[in-house]
Amino acid sequence: MEFTNNMKCICGSGMKYKKCCKESDSEEKEIKIKVEMKILFNLLSHPEIKNDLIFSKDGITMEIDEVSNKIIAVSHSNVSGLVEKTLLKSYYSIQEMEGIVPSAAIEEINNLSKRSIDAINDLVIWLDLVLFINHQGELVNNVEDFIYDPENDEWIKFPMDLKGIARISRPYVLTDIRKKYIQNEMNEGEMPFKAFAFLKHAKLEKDLSIKWITATIAAELAIKEFYMRFDDKLEYIVTEMPSPPLGKLYNGMLQAVAGCSNTKYKELDKGATTRNKLVHSPKNVELKEKDVNKYIHDVETAIFELVEILDKNSQLSKDYRSWIKNKEDTIKKMKENGFKQIIVDPVTQKEATVTMAYE
Repeated sequence: MEFTNNMKCICGSGMKYKKCCKESDSEEKEIKIKVEMKILFNLLSHPEIKNDLIFSKDGITMEIDEVSNKIIAVSHSNVSGLVEKTLLKSYYSIQEMEGIVPSAAIEEINNLSKRSIDAINDLVIWLDLVLFINHQGELVNNVEDFIYDPENDEWIKFPMDLKGIARISRPYVLTDIRKKYIQNEMNEGEMPFKAFAFLKHAKLEKDLSIKWITATIAAELAIKEFYMRFDDKLEYIVTEMPSPPLGKLYNGMLQAVAGCSNTKYKELDKGATTRNKLVHSPKNVELKEKDVNKYIHDVETAIFELVEILDKNSQLSKDYRSWIKNKEDTIKKMKENGFKQIIVDPVTQKEATVTMAYE
């Protein structure tokens, strides 16, 4: 439905639209919007920042509510008077508005929360990486949108139609240092390497061949992202010129550009060779889970070394090294002592405590 000048105004006055609500509908209004997204993990914050779990990006304020397990984003937007009036009428669904509200206004309403949703997703990406969560699947879901009604001092829910996505697992503690690191990166307009997304997929994938191939893609993407961030003059070379072997990118070229070599360049060079065999002759390659996991770890270490070159004081790199050290110590203890697992015989239903070896 589209509004015309001579139609009867839908407000019920009986007057023509052009002499009734057209002027107020066309006025620019500033509205206050709130977007809530459910985070699928239990975030643990350090006591020193319990009451300060607030981030911001592009004028959008985001707060982590540990009680409701949500991220709540509040922002202001300029909209037409018609959009403001429509939202304050508390329509239950977008479908209910069709035939009553012009399609242009419906489209504007559908897009209102996009900036806030994008900001929340960016924040969650940083949380997932900085806290080493590596959760399988999406990171957030259950988007709820609200407009503030100043006259009645209440939040009115948007019509149902916008959808959000997300999940997160095993959390690390969000300390003041990590919070400031995330906020500073967002202030600088920085986002993690896209390579980290491929690395996470490699970790979570079950098929060994796909794990290996995806990890190699992460390594290739990371080194290109590194060179473009290290010196933007290198962008044409890494995006338009034929790419050297992975080992040379992490060794010789890195030496020439940054004055250092990556400690994992040999492993990545061999890994790329294996990837090529998997792509061209998959039947001739037999992979062992232990070797695949080690390769993924080597790729991860190599990428974090790149992060460290870009920023020697990177909190992300410091936490990664600490995380790896703790992980290695735990593995060592488990290898020495083993751990016990209760198993149930599916036939007799009897329980048995078995000492499991860690590999």
